Amino acid sequence: MNRSNYLALALAVVGVGILAGCATRVPLVQHHEGTYQIKVQALEHWDLMAKEVAGMTARFPGFGDKAIRVDTNAISIAYFYRDEGLGRAHGDSRDTFFSGAFADMIKSELANTRMTLTESTNAPLTLFVRVHLARHAKRFSSNPTTIFGALGYGADGVFTGQEVGSPEDCKYEVLVVTQVREGDRIRMAVKQIVYVSADEGYLYCNPIYRKTDLVPVKVTTTK
Repeated sequence: MNRSNYLALALAVVGVGILAGCATRVPLVQHHEGTYQIKVQALEHWDLMAKEVAGMTARFPGFGDKAIRVDTNAISIAYFYRDEGLGRAHGDSRDTFFSGAFADMIKSELANTRMTLTESTNAPLTLFVRVHLARHAKRFSSNPTTIFGALGYGADGVFTGQEVGSPEDCKYEVLVVTQVREGDRIRMAVKQIVYVSADEGYLYCNPIYRKTDLVPVKVTTTK
């Protein structure tokens, strides 16, 4: 086959691809632009989150030197999605290690502001914490935050390491929603989203979360 035949064949292949693309009406996937998200790895990181919440609460217009109670009965919700042979499941729990420590950290910060910290249920303001732990499916095959990962060489641990930015550790995210209520009104709300290590999820919900304790969930459908 001479050069002109090769060129004709190449053009024909490209033409077929274009026609095939024109025949479909399925929307293409559009991804968000690359962003960064904090990963929590120490109590100091929890403390930074608590300082953010307490600072916003103390500076919120109208709160001034009002008395506030921090509710310690935080609700923690865990979501597990179908992956690695597991079905979908979720569970609610209270008084987890994170929620207890987080509430105490917020109290410590508020105690050093103009606001009056109280344990009375008659306080005009009450601060509530709600924690959501989500376990996603596999996010990507190699770490795009490294040079080799971006090139697809599979050397995603060269720069970041297994416990810093691996695909496994990108499965677990925590959403912390803090609300300050005055009576039945929600006066202020703060949401914080962070990554957590795969083997530290039990800090944010019941210990039954651990992989060794999970059992396959039989998914059935009803007609």
